Amino acid sequence: MKKLLLCALLTLALLFGCQAFASPVTQLSDGTKPDFPESSKLLKVYFINTHGASDAILLTYDGQSMLIDCGDTNYGLMFVKPLLDNLGIDHVDYAFNTHPHDDHINGFLSLLDHVSIGRFYTAFPFSYSAEQTSVMKAAMAHGVEIVNVDNESDISFGELRIWLYQDAKFLTPVAAKANSASMIIHITLGNSTVMITGDAEKPVFSDMYAEKGDAIQADIIKIPHHGYNTPSYEVFKVIGSKFAVITNYYNERLADSSQFLRNNACQILYTGRGTVEAVTDGTRWTIGQLTDR
Repeated sequence: MKKLLLCALLTLALLFGCQAFASPVTQLSDGTKPDFPESSKLLKVYFINTHGASDAILLTYDGQSMLIDCGDTNYGLMFVKPLLDNLGIDHVDYAFNTHPHDDHINGFLSLLDHVSIGRFYTAFPFSYSAEQTSVMKAAMAHGVEIVNVDNESDISFGELRIWLYQDAKFLTPVAAKANSASMIIHITLGNSTVMITGDAEKPVFSDMYAEKGDAIQADIIKIPHHGYNTPSYEVFKVIGSKFAVITNYYNERLADSSQFLRNNACQILYTGRGTVEAVTDGTRWTIGQLTDR
C-alpha cells in the first residue's frame, strides 16, 4: 500500500509539477555581494568551507543564528569561529547536530571553548556514540540547554518555518549506521526553501516524500554525505532544486552524483572552493562563493 501511494504521489507531481511557490535563484560571481535593499530582513545560509568532506552550516536571520553541524575535531575553532568573528557573532542561539558522526559533531568540542551556545538540538540518545556522549557532556559543562527533538518538534524562529524529518526505522543502536538516521532540516522563509540533509541515504527521501508529499520542495539542497548520496531521480524531480551544495572538494568519487545533478538541470557549488553563501528575502535567492580559499 505504501509503495502504491508513493507511486501515485510521484506520478501527480511529475504530471502537474510542484514549483508554484519556488523562489528564483541567481548565482553571483565569486566575492560579489547580494543586492537586496538595506531594509530587507534576510535569511543567510553559509555552507562553510572545512577544506574537505565534513559539514558545518550557519543560518542567520533577524539577529539570531543556528549552527547545523560543526565539522570534525578542531574544525569549530579552525573554520567556524573565523566566520562567526567576521560576522560579529559571539553567541550562537541554536546548535543542531544532524547525526553524531565525527565529521558532523566533533567540531562542537573546540567551538564550545570559545563561543557560547544557547540551546543544542539532538535527535539521538545521549549515549548513542562516543562522539555524541562527549559533545553532550561538553555542552552541559558549558551551561548549554540540551533539547531532544523528533519529527513533531517545532524549532522555528522569527519568520523562519522549520520542519524536521528522521526516518525512525534507521535509528538503530548501531552508531556506524547513523547516516540514514540523519535528521533532515527543511527551512522556509516566505516562498524560499532550503533543505539540509546530513548524510541521509536514498530510501530516506522516498519515505519522506511518501509522508510529506510536495512539502519536500526546496530551491536549494545540500546533497547528502558530502555528495556521495542522492535521492532517486523521481524524488529529486519533486524536490526540484536548481542549486545544490556539496560539502566537499570535487573528486572522482563524485562523478556519478555530479552527473545526476547536471542531468536534472541543477547547478553545483562545492564548498572546497570556498564557503557558499545563500541569501533570501523570502521572494528570491542569491547564491555565491566567498573568497576564503
